[in-house]
Amino acid sequence: RNAQGQYFAFLDSDDMWDENYLEIMLKHIKANKNQNAALFFSGYRRMDETCSNEVLPPYSSEGIKDFNKLLLYCPIFPSVVILDISRLSKMVFFRENLRNLRDDYVFWLDIIKQDMLAVGYNNILVSYRMRSDSLTASKKKMIKPQWNIYRQVLDMNIFKSFFYLCSWALHGIVKYYAIGRIKKAKKCP
Repeated sequence: RNAQGQYFAFLDSDDMWDENYLEIMLKHIKANKNQNAALFFSGYRRMDETCSNEVLPPYSSEGIKDFNKLLLYCPIFPSVVILDISRLSKMVFFRENLRNLRDDYVFWLDIIKQDMLAVGYNNILVSYRMRSDSLTASKKKMIKPQWNIYRQVLDMNIFKSFFYLCSWALHGIVKYYAIGRIKKAKKCP
């Protein structure tokens, strides 16, 4: 609430931006002339807890994401996004009552609901540490908070909520399990 400036960039304490992350992302933002684009995000590598080995292939989801696409699945996590607040009609804040369980997802949705867009780039610019003790590590534990987003925050009926929950789950299976583990070890930059 006290931050000032045009761009807000988020970085979780256990993740790492590449040295050129801000430079590359600002070039993308300035090159994008669509005034409805407010969220800009890069791809990321998925590293083990010590950030010494890549445990899954890098993940990116380039292209434009609108509200409906973000309902189906959300390719954005906080450490890869920059928000250009000059494009918003009103300021949006994290909903602290959600207590770190999908508050970032709701934040993105609240922004996009202002007739805004999220734009993803294929650049792999962030190292995401996949810690086993993180709040979101267990996808089974995330089912109820995700369901609550559809039912309580977005006030969807049970059928719509079930549809979007299934879409979220299928994308999660593909993103984390169906892609397969990789063997080649990579160091964090």
